[in-house]
Amino acid sequence: MKIIDDDPWKPIITPLTVIEGKEPIMQVTLDDEDDWQAFGITESDDYDCISLEEALALDPTLASLPDMRRGQSAWRDDLSSEWQVE
Repeated sequence: MKIIDDDPWKPIITPLTVIEGKEPIMQVTLDDEDDWQAFGITESDDYDCISLEEALALDPTLASLPDMRRGQSAWRDDLSSEWQVE
């Protein structure tokens, strides 16, 4: 599934550092239950849910994420790198 094809109001679990604009999204996971998760540069204990629409507004490059299956993650080495899926 491509993130842009999912329900724009679907929640994505995201660290507060990303939501507050302190860190970029560097990894995105579609877990085994079809839930999206985003991660920044550093590990965090503080997460919240935002909509996919809000996540795309924070980071428009999420629209270029490749098609992902349940259990897959996508990451990039830096902001100028393309998303890679494992």
